[in-house]
Amino acid sequence: MENVFFTITTLYKAWRAIGTKIARIWLGPDLVVIPLEVDYCTQILTNQLQKSKQYQVFDSLISDGFLFTQNIPEWRNMRKVISSNFHFSIVKSYINIFYDEINILIKKVEKFADSGESFQFEPLVVLATFNMVMRSTLGIDPKAQERNENIVLEATDRAMELGQLRMYWFFLKNEMIYKLSGFKAEQTKITEILHDYTHTTIREIRQRINEKKIQRQLHGEMEEDDEKKVRSFAEIMLEDENHIEDEDLAKQIMSIIIAGQDTTKSENTAVLLMLSIHQDVQDKVVEEMLSVFGPDGVTSCPTYEQLQELKYLDKVIKETLRLFPAVPILGRNIDKDENVAGHILAPDSTAAIMVFNIHRDPTYYPNPDVFDPERFTPEEILKRPVGAYIPFSYGPRDCVGKKYAMLQMKTIASSVLTKYRVLPTPECNKMKDIRLEVRSTLKLLETCTIRLQRRVEWEQDRV
Repeated sequence: MENVFFTITTLYKAWRAIGTKIARIWLGPDLVVIPLEVDYCTQILTNQLQKSKQYQVFDSLISDGFLFTQNIPEWRNMRKVISSNFHFSIVKSYINIFYDEINILIKKVEKFADSGESFQFEPLVVLATFNMVMRSTLGIDPKAQERNENIVLEATDRAMELGQLRMYWFFLKNEMIYKLSGFKAEQTKITEILHDYTHTTIREIRQRINEKKIQRQLHGEMEEDDEKKVRSFAEIMLEDENHIEDEDLAKQIMSIIIAGQDTTKSENTAVLLMLSIHQDVQDKVVEEMLSVFGPDGVTSCPTYEQLQELKYLDKVIKETLRLFPAVPILGRNIDKDENVAGHILAPDSTAAIMVFNIHRDPTYYPNPDVFDPERFTPEEILKRPVGAYIPFSYGPRDCVGKKYAMLQMKTIASSVLTKYRVLPTPECNKMKDIRLEVRSTLKLLETCTIRLQRRVEWEQDRV
């Protein structure tokens, strides 16, 4: 996958150099058009709502959920329901969950601060972000951090990898070849794991609904904490008089899991990588933290207002998302003629929006491979067209959880930096050391490591 991504990036640069406006390639029998002007990209993302048919290579448990579905009426209905869990007032209440989970993670990484050894942050933070999304959107606590594993995370990761193989190795779309390769049997086993997990989750949610009803009958309305007051989207669907089948709800739960943790694990890791490589930037982030939280940093759950005051950290996160967008390529199925500056995009073709390449285009970002948070001052933002920065997609099918993601990343970064200095490692101390793999989401490879030093010890060493 790393080679495929490198090839596409090389082609993008070549097309831009010769002034190509819209390029096209063939993935086996499928025509893929690649708009290279950001205005073309935003037009397509606004008008064409069907996700790429390439996503249909995933098992139906994944491809039929709101994240990838081509059924627009169904998507509209599910987005409306799910959006209720990401309303501004509700998202603020999730900060408590973020803080709880990051504190568990901070204790788990103490051993690395003590030993000084290099380690991958992503396999650890993914357990924390998984707990966060399950607790906040489904009201379920899987305690993945305490158990140091979760079978559904491993299964989901492999399911996405198999889907990506079929997407690029078009001959695997042939069911007979896919079966003979052995991948079909592996996918079937993974589907069983995901099916069991999602249906177990539904049973737990249904049981909680019944327990609440019994409590109300016995004691009337009771005072609850903020986390329990918020009805998860699954509760809303199960309590709706227009009953949803468990199989359909399971597909939506899978979309929540993929959208909520598969993207943020890489972004949270990338933020710490950037801070480890750019120590001067880390100094500025810490200085800002101390001015907002006091001399001891984050010692209790931060408030929404405090997180909003972290203006420089906000710029750091946005610059990280520019360089490492969670979804590097956005695919749209062209379901009707689309006139793009005189070019007619034919129905049943696929439009590929190259987010990764747009974000590194020198037309919009001078010295694009340099990490520079000052690109996100108000003055610099106004110099660029809107479509030059789309880490959360664009248009009606943009990311419903973007506010959630930003608050989560701020909470994680500020909490980690309160306890530790993040340091580079011999294998990853320059931007060119960062190796990536593209799936449906961006994946940082095993060499992307960091080191930690207790902040108290680091301050003493400076003196």
